[in-house]
Amino acid sequence: MEVKGNFINYGSYIDVHDNEVVNLTLDGSGRVNIEQAVEVATLTAAVADVREYFWGDSSMATVFCVCRDCFGYPDNMSMFERDFRLTEGLLSGTFRNNPYMRLHVDKWKENGAKERVLKLVEAYRKAVAGRLAK
Repeated sequence: MEVKGNFINYGSYIDVHDNEVVNLTLDGSGRVNIEQAVEVATLTAAVADVREYFWGDSSMATVFCVCRDCFGYPDNMSMFERDFRLTEGLLSGTFRNNPYMRLHVDKWKENGAKERVLKLVEAYRKAVAGRLAK
């Protein structure tokens, strides 16, 4: 991002305020696109709905990726670990052992993700969607 006077060059910006994430995208024509992300409280509450699919603490890395790719959560592991009250560094260790996690969750199957991981992805998507429908 480059700010000169009252002008901002085009790019993407994320504003985090009171556990609400708003993604602002400025395109080359100067138009601002606003995408409201799902509230963190909804994302954290949905974790309880899918605990039966967990195999260990590293399951939260899968939840992070679903939040990132499907619900507008910022691609920020440290912030996720704070918001979800996880041990610092948990996600980065899991990412090192599972490089497919850097890809969008829709590409995991063809890149070697285990069946249990894919089941958690679908279950968590449904859990969040169910809470949003209420």
